[in-house]
Amino acid sequence: MKQYIVVDDRFKVGQYLLGIVKSLMPTNKSVLIISEEELADRELLMKMNESKKTGFADKKEVLSELGL
Repeated sequence: MKQYIVVDDRFKVGQYLLGIVKSLMPTNKSVLIISEEELADRELLMKMNESKKTGFADKKEVLSELGL
């Protein structure tokens, strides 16, 4: 099971937590940091792959996700 944590790095506690996570990343492949943009891209990719599997895609939803 994967769990997600949102950290606001504008605050001291957020910067501290990110420092700890970054120090764990080289030795532990189960820790990953992704930005909000990367998360949105991954969510869109998951939706596209799911639509591909079923053969159905909602054109309006896909275009709105792309900002078109």
